[in-house]
Amino acid sequence: MIKDVFRAKVNRCLDLLQTSLKEISALGERVKIEANEYYRLRHQVREAKAAFDEVKKEARRLFGPPPAYAPRDFERKREESLERLRLLVRSEEKEKIIEELFQDELIGRYFDPEEVKKFVEEQFESQKKGKRKLVNFKARLFIEKIKRDLNQAETSINSIKSKVDFG
Repeated sequence: MIKDVFRAKVNRCLDLLQTSLKEISALGERVKIEANEYYRLRHQVREAKAAFDEVKKEARRLFGPPPAYAPRDFERKREESLERLRLLVRSEEKEKIIEELFQDELIGRYFDPEEVKKFVEEQFESQKKGKRKLVNFKARLFIEKIKRDLNQAETSINSIKSKVDFG
């Protein structure tokens, strides 16, 4: 029913952002920046933003409410597929959720252990309230990381604009 498109899109977005942030940091240390370098990085940040929009669409499709025309067993089949793809968190205690999150290869690649612990501590209670489900914690972690990194990249790219030699 569901291919692992979500994880692929998250990986692409985080990879673009990680690369952009490293390059922006390196350019920020220089006195003058060539215009083509600046435009290439600005385009890369815009590409990451477009990738994030795709991640959000995929998250809504996977974790959002079912469509009105969906068959009765849609929720069950979707949950089975998400479970098979390891996109759901099964634990209900903070410590076990942290352990479960560390077992994911994408989280291991893009997150610091302290970053994950801090996120779980801050968001554990709010994730259980309202329409949110605790099982969707992993998707929320990815989305919040992308949001934060994208904001940092956009702010950083604007801050180095004054160093660009448009000459």
